[in-house]
Amino acid sequence: MDEADGWVEAPRVTWARPVQEGVVACVTRRTVGRQFLLRPDAWVREAFGYVLAVAAARHGVGVIAAVAMSNHEHLVVWDRRGCLPVSVQAPEKLDRFDHLQAGGSTA
Repeated sequence: MDEADGWVEAPRVTWARPVQEGVVACVTRRTVGRQFLLRPDAWVREAFGYVLAVAAARHGVGVIAAVAMSNHEHLVVWDRRGCLPVSVQAPEKLDRFDHLQAGGSTA
C-alpha cells in the first residue's frame, strides 16, 4: 500500500529515552566493527576496569555490575546525577592507553 491507499509508513527512528537522576540502567556496547578485541587476559581486564572506573568517577555513575565479553560489554549502572549518556561516551573520549601495555611505564 502507499499514500494513495491511505497507508503511510512510519519513520524508522529510535526515540530519545528520558534521562533522570537516580535510575538504574543496563548498558550494552559493541566493540568497533564487532571485532573480537576483548581477550580474556589480565591486561584487558585491567584496562577495562581502569577505563570504567575513570569514567564512573568523572561523572558520578555507580557501577553495580560489569562484564566484558569478546566483542561487547554489559554494564548495570546507577545514574546518580542524570548524566548517563555523557558517561557512556566518556570511555571512547579518554586518551589512548599505550601506557597500560604490559611492561610499559605509567609515566
